[in-house]
Amino acid sequence: MPELRRRVDELPPELGDMFQHMLNGINPRHREQGARLLKICHTYIQAYQDGIQALGLALIDDFQSGTGHGAVLKCLDRPSKLSLCEELEGRLRSRCGGLLEFQHEAWSPNCFCGSGLGSFVDHRDLVDVEVSFMHRSVFEFLSSDNTWELACLQVPDNNVDVATALSMYGLQLAMQSLSLPSPSPDQIWRFLIRATLWNIEVVRRNPTQPAYFLESLHLVLNAISHLKFDDQLLSALARGALFHGTELSMAHTLIPLALKVGAVGYVQTHPNFPAVLAHDRTSCGCLPLLLQVVRQGPTSEGLTNLPVIFPDVELDLYSQRKTIELLLCSGSDPNEPYENHVSPWEDWVTLIGIEGYNDLQLLEVLGMAEMFLDFGADIAKFGLKDWVTGHCLGFIASQQVRTKAKELLLRTQGSVATEGGSLPRKRALSVGERSGKRARTGF
Repeated sequence: MPELRRRVDELPPELGDMFQHMLNGINPRHREQGARLLKICHTYIQAYQDGIQALGLALIDDFQSGTGHGAVLKCLDRPSKLSLCEELEGRLRSRCGGLLEFQHEAWSPNCFCGSGLGSFVDHRDLVDVEVSFMHRSVFEFLSSDNTWELACLQVPDNNVDVATALSMYGLQLAMQSLSLPSPSPDQIWRFLIRATLWNIEVVRRNPTQPAYFLESLHLVLNAISHLKFDDQLLSALARGALFHGTELSMAHTLIPLALKVGAVGYVQTHPNFPAVLAHDRTSCGCLPLLLQVVRQGPTSEGLTNLPVIFPDVELDLYSQRKTIELLLCSGSDPNEPYENHVSPWEDWVTLIGIEGYNDLQLLEVLGMAEMFLDFGADIAKFGLKDWVTGHCLGFIASQQVRTKAKELLLRTQGSVATEGGSLPRKRALSVGERSGKRARTGF
């Protein structure tokens, strides 16, 4: 294999014929499975510009979108994981003609072997290896027009929907993250978020929610609920989902996850969004949606081709402003105290005080502050004025930031005479008004 890679490196870019020859050399009875593996890996690498975890690929290798076969989740021990990955390595050679291979020299930020994230040596186990193309030109070949129309790359439509398979990939790896001696909340979140992103793409194409995705998600949440985490949001997510009835239970999970990735269109059209937003939390212990969005901050999944893969999702400060605006427009109260008498507004002001921002981000934060004030946030509390003065009026800040900050401060000065120091609250929009606003503005 190293010799083949060296020879490919020396060849000119016109490699299509050679790759087709390699694909045609695959045993005909294995071509369908090989094409499915290539398509899954190509889509994943296109989204993340990184290899796919071998363990996750092994766990969805036999997944069939039409039936959900292969979607059962359970925590595996290390020998079982190692056996799956060893089998996958041999399968890639026979099914994919050498175009996909294990990247033994690459370090993975994820740990499934249980050795911890301490050093490169700890992760040479096949369990933590990533799979990628044997050469960058293979990816370019598969990205070319008409490549997937080749006879050797045909897969029956009912056997693979890549977005569905990758949503299960995320859930499988979230579950395997829970099998470790010391599960990492960050790693669990990473794969729950990826599962959610791919599932949102599935629903965007076909609004009928696959039952096996929800069933599998429930299994992951059930496993999370039996463990103790310092991560309050993760624990609350599992606790709230398992407390409620089946249909609403999944909404209590899918909606916060969708808000975490900025999928406001998905949330706004979800039939259970009003119920999740307004339900009584005194017995279930769920965190208010606005508090969850504020505490988790914007999520970055490193998707370099985000508009191509997920056209309705934005993972940045702008997406956080959109999700906060959706919740405020839908009736969330920024001053509503929750635990220890802390409100979403207080949390937000506290969190912006410990972050560093460039000029564009400062403008975004000032815009969010203005939006909170529009909906009755208590201006006189929590040191917003001090933060604006200290971070947005210095000589380092741009003229645009200073102008925006002065406008905000002038606005707050006019509010001190109002009771509690808050501006008159904007009226929450009805469902029909929110739909009309979205049609006019795209939000």
